[in-house]
Amino acid sequence: MVPTLKIDASNINRIFHTIAKYSGAPLQRVVEYESQKVIETCLRRTRAASLANIVRDYQARTFGQYDVGNGMKKYCLTNRYPDALWARILAIRKRSLKGKVGARGLAKRSWQDMAAKADILVAAPKYVATALASNGRVYDDTSARAISTRNTFGLYFENRYPVIGAIGGHDILRRSLAGRARYFRKNLQMGVFFDLKKIERAYPGMILK
Repeated sequence: MVPTLKIDASNINRIFHTIAKYSGAPLQRVVEYESQKVIETCLRRTRAASLANIVRDYQARTFGQYDVGNGMKKYCLTNRYPDALWARILAIRKRSLKGKVGARGLAKRSWQDMAAKADILVAAPKYVATALASNGRVYDDTSARAISTRNTFGLYFENRYPVIGAIGGHDILRRSLAGRARYFRKNLQMGVFFDLKKIERAYPGMILK
């Protein structure tokens, strides 16, 4: 079971209300815009195995367990085997390598998938957008929903990707939120929110015309 960690977003919520107040943008638009920025940062900071490392690990292996038709057995890859057996081993290894390469970036993609659940577009490299589990299955590890009342609007996100906690996902989210809060405070100190043109430059695309 993936552990759940709650993030206190009360501070960032106050920031959203302040941005909406001074920019004139609807609160929902501000929340969606800022959520996009935070999730983009989470995706960027989440590490993915390099293609070179995956291939290097594949080439460096000297042992492997494969089912070549008579059950799972361990094979020493530096030994010599009959041509037919070696061909089956190589075919299995090739499929395995292809699956590992195709799965590269799944942790990053979990952020993109999570944003999509709230109809928020988050850009990602092609290898991330097309990442697929090595077994070919598609897992639904994220969720998002809107929380709306007469006076407020919020988005609830959940990333349940199995290893997101192990690779520092919670800390990545906290730092990404803190980064947006620092950006807001910097703009506040520079008087950005008293000039609409400055707001538009600091938050491009947030105010829809």
